[in-house]
Amino acid sequence: MLTYGDVELLPDRRHVRVSDEPFKLGSRAYKLLEVLADANGALVSKDEIMSRVWPDTVVEEANLYVQICAIRKMLGPRADRLGVVPGQGYCLAPESSSQRVLSSVTALSQAATGAPPQSLCTARIFGRDGAVDELMHALSESSLVSVVGPGGVGKTTVAREVARRVESSNAGEVWFVELAKVNVPEFLSATVADVIDNVSIRSGSPLQRIVKRLRDTHAIVVLDNCEHIIEAAAQLAQTILTLAPMCRVMATSREPLRLPGEVVHRLQPLDLPRPTDTNAEVIKSSAVQLFLDRSGSMGGRFASEESSIPIAGAICRRLDGLPLAIELAATRAATLGIREFLEYLDDCLLTLNGGYRTALPQHQTLKAAFEWSYTLLSNSQQRVFRRLSIFPALFDVKAAIRIATEDEQDSTEIMGAVCALLDKSLLVSEMKNGYMRYRLLETGRVYARQKLVDNGEEGAVQQKFVEYVCGQASVSP
Repeated sequence: MLTYGDVELLPDRRHVRVSDEPFKLGSRAYKLLEVLADANGALVSKDEIMSRVWPDTVVEEANLYVQICAIRKMLGPRADRLGVVPGQGYCLAPESSSQRVLSSVTALSQAATGAPPQSLCTARIFGRDGAVDELMHALSESSLVSVVGPGGVGKTTVAREVARRVESSNAGEVWFVELAKVNVPEFLSATVADVIDNVSIRSGSPLQRIVKRLRDTHAIVVLDNCEHIIEAAAQLAQTILTLAPMCRVMATSREPLRLPGEVVHRLQPLDLPRPTDTNAEVIKSSAVQLFLDRSGSMGGRFASEESSIPIAGAICRRLDGLPLAIELAATRAATLGIREFLEYLDDCLLTLNGGYRTALPQHQTLKAAFEWSYTLLSNSQQRVFRRLSIFPALFDVKAAIRIATEDEQDSTEIMGAVCALLDKSLLVSEMKNGYMRYRLLETGRVYARQKLVDNGEEGAVQQKFVEYVCGQASVSP
């Protein structure tokens, strides 16, 4: 029998008593409790927990959080016996050695989340000095700043560089919380609490722990990758800023949080060379610099080949200046050769891979990056997004309505979908001759066009597009 204050674990009977009363604990939570108890205070990695509690079964990490919450509830006032190292694992401290064990966990936690500034961002950054300076200024003026842009534009990279500079200047603590793997909004607070309150699992709700840790501090909490739990992220940010008014929040997302006082910084793609630029001008663009740097790190030596420079510029233009796309392309070009790769690019655009092994799943291929955004759209927004791919260049809202409208849709619904796609960074707007025009990024257009084909809509939408173009031609002077 193992005891934790008034909690007794009875392995032979496979149940738990709390204050001499039976406590109903689910089979998975009990198995997890056994795994942690068997370790006798040692840290148990998440991978080991998953393999022992869910053998031969693939489950999401959210399932682990459910069982951890059940054990916390069971431990009650003894919940501080359950220690966590964010991103690594958990430990359950025996009563007799709780202080020693939890001190060890504290050290591991600080190593996991309190990394020195220089380790926050190790890859070279190109063309982002202006954005970083603007964000540093925005954080000095506002308590809530959001970095918004399409998938693969480099929001996390920029946010990490801002965090690194803040830490380097000793302007306050910075807590960087990765949210991409938090698939259940209800676990958002627990995830943030485990990062910023990393000494132990204390009594009180996750939100209480967050507020207690942040109150009266000048800390910055970075909520990275908010778009899939945007409502929960917005509510948490507002709560933090209300109850810990000296704290600041920086969020990265594909759409704004839409909170009062929010400063939205829309991160643009890297600057691109013009087709007519000389080699000296091409090589000055940040997009080409990134391409040459990443390809060079993989063994490519295009920077020293005069004939390769304009080809690098053409590849970067084809990829809209998106850093993720450029990094993936650079890896492939270093393997295939830059000329061969350019010929192959149209066929492999969405399936480009070869990025960092530690990258998030939605950053492994361009298709995955757009798939992540696409699945967050409503059915109506998905349909409009697919159909707008028929436009090869700029279009206005009237053209969008003409092409995307179905019998069951009215113009108001289409305009709402266009605004949503713009808000979610899937459309780009440009002012031309006093009128607002829209376009899809070329990489996004390729993805949306494939979805149009997959849904069997291409023929009908193509016909509507031809009719629209002919109609416009007939009324032109």
